[in-house]
Amino acid sequence: MTGNASGYVPQPVTTAPIDGSQNPYVQVEAGFVAGLLLGAVPFAGVGHELLDVAGVLAHGTSEARMGLAIGQIVGGIALTIGGLTGKSSAASRAPSESARRSVCPRS
Repeated sequence: MTGNASGYVPQPVTTAPIDGSQNPYVQVEAGFVAGLLLGAVPFAGVGHELLDVAGVLAHGTSEARMGLAIGQIVGGIALTIGGLTGKSSAASRAPSESARRSVCPRS
């Protein structure tokens, strides 16, 4: 046996705040944003999974992986709906509108 105290001996605990990047909510939100970006690029999710399986990428926390998966789904659905309806964002239409006006100016 070590020590000479009998019964419960309280141990010191840290009162340091949890790092913001380790907060589960921050992990989910960051994963979601990353997933949206991956979902917006065709086949980027497949490339991410291949790199993940190969051990090139860090696995991340379970919260970050959940956010990533949800973000990929939402981004992919948004692009699919945009492709099916033929409607896209104004940012992607703006260059084509200005290009059309410069090629075919009105008299």
